[in-house]
Amino acid sequence: MKSTLPLLFILILSCCSSENSAQEYLNELNESDFQALQREPLSSKYSKAQAVKLVYDLENEQIYYISNKFQYHNKFCQAVLEYNEPLGIFNRDNYGTDKSKRRFLLGNINYFPSRKEYVLELSPSDQMLVSDIHLLYQKVLVSSFLGDDLRFLLNSARLLNLAKTIAIPYIQPEEIYANQTYQPVSSYTSRGKLRKLDMTELKTAQINQDDILLINGTPLQLAGVSGIITTDLQTPLSHLTILGQNRKVPVMALKTAWEDDSINLLVGKYIELSVRPDGYSIKESTAPEIKENKNRRLKLKKNLSETRFLRASDFDRKTSSYCGYKAENFGILYDLSEELEFSVPEAAFGIPFYYYHKHATKSGVIDLIKKLESSETTDELLKEIRSKIKSTPIDGSLIEKIRTQMTDISSFERYRFRSSTNAEDMKGFSGAGLYTSKTAVIGSSINEEDEEKTIENALLKVWSSLWNEAAYNEREYFHIDHTDAMMGILVHRSFPDEEANGVVISKNLYRENNYGFVVNVQLGDSSVVQPNPDVTCDQFICYPTEESGFYSQNKTIEIITTSSLNENTLVMTEEEIFLLSNVIQKIKKHFYYRDFTHKTFDEYGLDFEFKLEKDTRDLYIKQVRPVSYTHLTLPTN
Repeated sequence: MKSTLPLLFILILSCCSSENSAQEYLNELNESDFQALQREPLSSKYSKAQAVKLVYDLENEQIYYISNKFQYHNKFCQAVLEYNEPLGIFNRDNYGTDKSKRRFLLGNINYFPSRKEYVLELSPSDQMLVSDIHLLYQKVLVSSFLGDDLRFLLNSARLLNLAKTIAIPYIQPEEIYANQTYQPVSSYTSRGKLRKLDMTELKTAQINQDDILLINGTPLQLAGVSGIITTDLQTPLSHLTILGQNRKVPVMALKTAWEDDSINLLVGKYIELSVRPDGYSIKESTAPEIKENKNRRLKLKKNLSETRFLRASDFDRKTSSYCGYKAENFGILYDLSEELEFSVPEAAFGIPFYYYHKHATKSGVIDLIKKLESSETTDELLKEIRSKIKSTPIDGSLIEKIRTQMTDISSFERYRFRSSTNAEDMKGFSGAGLYTSKTAVIGSSINEEDEEKTIENALLKVWSSLWNEAAYNEREYFHIDHTDAMMGILVHRSFPDEEANGVVISKNLYRENNYGFVVNVQLGDSSVVQPNPDVTCDQFICYPTEESGFYSQNKTIEIITTSSLNENTLVMTEEEIFLLSNVIQKIKKHFYYRDFTHKTFDEYGLDFEFKLEKDTRDLYIKQVRPVSYTHLTLPTN
């Protein structure tokens, strides 16, 4: 009896150890196991995706499917596999290029309900050799229920470049999103009356603040509402995305919403709409309480005494008070371009508020503007204001003064007149897309197509756009005093031809408090903000290479979609992307330390517009403004 007790004790300990390990990992995976272990991916770019993390230990030649209690691979390796190196060493050795230092092959199995498909994915920064990719894929096949239908995701520029050498079934990023039907554009909850409006009805429909709209498309502008359900998936800078994020109202895209019986049954009723990264809920509710704050108006800075056409080199922190925030921010870009590897559009100067106000006074609209607050026919009054501004002749001396300014500072003949108000591009109020920009052409290059592109027409159209319905409604929603609203103009040379144009958001929209910038870029001047539904642009997450960290050191470009206008290859070279990333990082640091924000550096967001010039492919940054995005789920086309 004495000889059997120690053996029995060892067996009991062994059983207990195996049971504990089974709670933390499995060495084989069936379908029910997947459901038990799965969790949401760390990045919200995959709508409704399910993920199971896995580790293949090269030392003991064993695969581990990890419990969902481990958020990160390294935590599992430390707790279960007794890996004792710090995180920096873990990342360097197990995501790097030196195979002699690598102990683990790390990945995820992602399940996409919209495709009913399982995909093997690495971290986009992982430099895993192709031979090890093949090894990991085979280990998953022999230890799981997935079978030969499993495909490997080419989720980075590195992997796309290696595609011809990868001898296992693979999938490109844009294929994943082709069947996506739901996208949480703005994750909030609100109550309102559900109204179903065809796109053709939007122009004439009376839209109320407590409406939640079901629409079958993407309008360029939309008045204040309590929520939006659209059938179109959105990009990060579409009007509906900006509207939802700025106003903190729920916005979702659901391709099947127009015909969805469960949604249509609630049309005309008050509902509660809740939009979440993992799904949405719509249920009947009570009417919301609308709070009127018309007596509390936000006053804007306005200096009407400055008459000089100051050049960009003279813009300072007072510029917004007499020529708007776009001009002030441009001045900062101008100064930084003197020391960093980018340019701003040349021959830039500002036309102050003084000239808009003088013209508005002459056209007799000042009294009409004062009537807006008490008017019951706001749209008609706004139309009259715009008409009076555009029909009132401009003082000829002003036109000549602008022409002289243009010809004195450059030989360019095409200029862009851009709105620069005291109610846009400011902290807490983006104003993106509310106002108008126009081109003016002077000199010998004028042709029949350019006959309407005069300095006078450019001035009148930009000035009058201060009273666009969408601009008025957005200011009204934020309780801005309309009598304070002033239109300055930023003038600089235009780009009739460009190799590429794009936008950058200087934060990772798909992973909270995480490194990385989101970039959308397209060939030529094709829009990345309001693209044709049949066209995809490059969308990727990139990281500055001049910073420390494995994302930077591994020169990561995380691919989301590629340009359908460029045969589904990247529009920019990797060198151009890394240059853009490093420049954006330095500009972001300047603004971050200037603004003394409470946000962490990773969460601090700026919205940039950039171009690559025709032929030279030189980088131009033409605009920067603050953004207030929460985190998104990937927009797709």
